[in-house]
Amino acid sequence: MAYKELKTKHLQNYRSAKNYPVFLTNNTMKKLSETLTELGIDCAFPIEIMEANDRVTYWENSDGFWERYERDANGYVTYWENSDGAKMGTPKTAKTCEGKVIEVDGIKYKLKAL
Repeated sequence: MAYKELKTKHLQNYRSAKNYPVFLTNNTMKKLSETLTELGIDCAFPIEIMEANDRVTYWENSDGFWERYERDANGYVTYWENSDGAKMGTPKTAKTCEGKVIEVDGIKYKLKAL
């Protein structure tokens, strides 16, 4: 299955499973790979940020496509967005990721808001 078909299928499955409307907007966040490059940090793709319970919260491939997830205490997705501008659910308040630890190529980094 082609990547675009897979992405579309994933979105359709996700929408029907949660009955959340999907909103398309041009306001998307900056790619993590751009931020890492600006900081002079090399990275390998795909980039994945995982919660302690091995659930993905951010995923980005080498083509620049990314997805971001927020979950509630039970692990259910409460918010999802991707680089194509699709958004679903309600994001948490404007909290930053400051203090979160990410691991890239076996090296851990602690994020700091600028």
